This record gives sequence, structure tokens and C-alpha cells, in this order.
Amino acid sequence: MKKQIRRNVFETNSSTQHTVTVCNENTDYSDYVGKTIVLGKNVDCDEILCNERKKRNPIVKMNQLWLSLLGSDTSMYQFMKGIDTIKKALNKIGITVELSTDIGDYRWADEHRWYGDIDDLDCAIHWVFNSEEDIINYVFNQDSWYDSYEDNYGECPYENDIKKGNKTEWYRNG
Repeated sequence: MKKQIRRNVFETNSSTQHTVTVCNENTDYSDYVGKTIVLGKNVDCDEILCNERKKRNPIVKMNQLWLSLLGSDTSMYQFMKGIDTIKKALNKIGITVELSTDIGDYRWADEHRWYGDIDDLDCAIHWVFNSEEDIINYVFNQDSWYDSYEDNYGECPYENDIKKGNKTEWYRNG
């Protein structure tokens, strides 16, 4: 039996699992009716992509949708179509959505798109745009969220938090 030993070579088998869960029971958007949400304004990448405490926050989830539309494979048409879909869905429940036009609000997103963070988010979350109901339930239901974790350490750490009957999309990169 022949063995090969590689020295001074960095290697990892780690990969990241991304999930989006949408629950349709107990969705509550009453605190936002009559208000305006500005997509892309005052967004912190770590808050959107990594913050466990804020994964259920409606404004964070709205900006996750916005950010997912900024992926490297997204055309301007697809971006605007996605924004229009968000606006129409929330307008039906009395919430106005605007889009930041401040170039500074897009600088960090442009930098992060090349790390793959935004593309991974887009791959996991894109299906939410297929239904206005899913957009509303994703954003305003406390049992709906996007999350990611390094999956070479075992089971999904929050799988038991996913309530029965939810829609869940799993995307693995690596």
C-alpha cells in the first residue's frame, strides 16, 4: 500500500450550508403598515449575513432580499424586476418600499459580491421571489429566516428550530 504525504499544503474539506426557511403561520406585519422601508440604506454586511441575533428582524430580512439581487450573475433587469416584486408584495399590505440611490450604500455590497457571500445568499433565497405570499411570510414571520453555518462540524445547529410545515431551501457550497 502506497501512502502519499503532502507537506506545507493547506487543505480543507469544509463547506457552508445555507438555508432559507419560510413559515406561513402567525405572520405579523402590523408594526410596519403605513411605513416606508428603504432598501439598502444603512446596511451592515455582518448584520445581514452573519448576525444570529438579528436573523428574525424584518428590516434585516428585507435587506437580505435586496442584497441577494446584487449577485454577480444578476442583470440590471433581474435586479429591477426583483425590487418591483418586493414593492408590489408589500404595497398590497400597506407598506411602501423605496430603493436607496446613494452610491455609498452599494459600495460594500459591490466589494462583497466577489467573495461569494452575495452569490451564496442569492442561491439560497432566490425562490422566495416566486410568490408575494412567500416574500411577506419570509420578511414578517419570526419563524422565517436565512442562515448559514460551516457543515463539516456535524448536524445543522438550528434544524430543530424549523417548525413543521415550513418551506425550507438548503444550498451547500464548497
